[in-house]
Amino acid sequence: MRTTLIAAALLLPSLAMAAPDKTVTFAPAKALTRAPAHHYASPLAINIDSRTDGAWSVAGDQAQWTYSLKVNNALSLGFHAPQAMLPEGTVLTVNGIQHGENDISRTGMWSLPVEGDVLELVAVMPLNVSKQFLLNIKQVQAGFRSMQPLVVPKAQQVLKAVPGKAVLPQHDFSKPIPKHQNPDCLKNQPFIERQSRAVAVLNVMNVGGCSATIMNNSNQDETPYLLTATHCGISEGRGDISIGEYPSEAAHQGLADSAASTRAHFYDVQKCNATTGSVVGSGAMDTNTYILGAQHRAALSDTWLIELDRHISAKMHPYFSGLDAPVVVVNETHPESDNGLFSIGHSYGGQQRYAPYLSCRSEFDSISVRCFLGEDFLDAVAAGASGSGLFDHSNRVSGTINGGGDGKEDFILLSNFWTWNRGNANENISAWLFPDSPIGQAPKRLDGYDPYGAFAVATPKPTAAPTATPKPTAVPTARPTATPVPAPQNGGDSGGGSMGLGLLALGLLALRRKALN
Repeated sequence: MRTTLIAAALLLPSLAMAAPDKTVTFAPAKALTRAPAHHYASPLAINIDSRTDGAWSVAGDQAQWTYSLKVNNALSLGFHAPQAMLPEGTVLTVNGIQHGENDISRTGMWSLPVEGDVLELVAVMPLNVSKQFLLNIKQVQAGFRSMQPLVVPKAQQVLKAVPGKAVLPQHDFSKPIPKHQNPDCLKNQPFIERQSRAVAVLNVMNVGGCSATIMNNSNQDETPYLLTATHCGISEGRGDISIGEYPSEAAHQGLADSAASTRAHFYDVQKCNATTGSVVGSGAMDTNTYILGAQHRAALSDTWLIELDRHISAKMHPYFSGLDAPVVVVNETHPESDNGLFSIGHSYGGQQRYAPYLSCRSEFDSISVRCFLGEDFLDAVAAGASGSGLFDHSNRVSGTINGGGDGKEDFILLSNFWTWNRGNANENISAWLFPDSPIGQAPKRLDGYDPYGAFAVATPKPTAAPTATPKPTAVPTARPTATPVPAPQNGGDSGGGSMGLGLLALGLLALRRKALN
């Protein structure tokens, strides 16, 4: 027995075998008064290092590291660990939710945020690799506002995790949305069904929730481009941006850092429920299907294009939206007509909502348009919908939501990329969506692409699975080269500080109205 303990001590990292848990205090009311509407958490600097903190124990040939953090008054908690090494055989759980390589991007590990004010970290690994394990947390994100389903509720957490058993988050929403706003209840309208599969919800740096649109490109090769709002990726002190402005070098750097920490969740719904539940196919997005990490591609004014680090799973049946970049967008028709304009976004970070517009008019010398909602849809667009697209019935996007309220929403037009004609690839989306066209000569219209089609409708009796349509073979093309942006510093605190404060102030100043998200 004595020999076994000595051997275990030599194999374990050099630290005290027990350390007290840490408790810090957070002031959510103060954070709430300073934050943009799409933020649900604030970053707090901290230093938790598995080499010096926590408690180790040994059972047979297995080593276990545990650590508990309490943040008083926090509604939810997440963390960023710039250094994270999980040797083979390691099972790391956060409040019972297994984390692994899918939660590590170029800037380190970003945990799934969990409801509550306690983080319970447990890592179980073979004893002979325990010296290789490393988790160095430099920041926790303390929640001050509910933003489901970005945060895993307590009911779905298992604080005493079973080593080796993955407990993945599911969500239960008890508050339904009206059926006329629920895209899952409108699947008989193909343009709504298609667009629903093209809309994702973004969790940026574990502090902000926005919406995004999956975009097609002229090669139709399923490159995972997402279109959203620039302010979703701008953090305080990292280069502010206002309407009608070019991003600064600092802004490009901030966007590059934010992209690396962005987690995109995708929608997988097959039927309409009166109360939208959590199971895939019953009214909410599939939180278990997500991609962490992206590359900053292009930004101009308040429009941002990113490329995910991994392709979107075919099981999500993604639809790749088309593009329309007219200089002026005017919609004076009934929203149900063929040329009616609409949006679909994840308001409050929750289930998608459909919002048709009665009319739109040009604003700010055609930099943006303002669109007006009917009485039954006044609450369909809210915090979390920033970055949602302005779509037509042909599923082409012409702008992204920048702000709004009181039944009217502002969209920054994609035509700015053509009329301003910036030569740098990181300031022109046409360089990415039309890779074979010189910047300034790219078409202004692109059709959508539906390689997988709609989800099969569930039936009471088993039926034969439909034959998948063969996917076209992608034609390799040269990728555009973006203006060099300094690489993020790995090992430091990525994007510390509250996000979007400068943008919020400038956006309010420019539009004189409340920013949505």
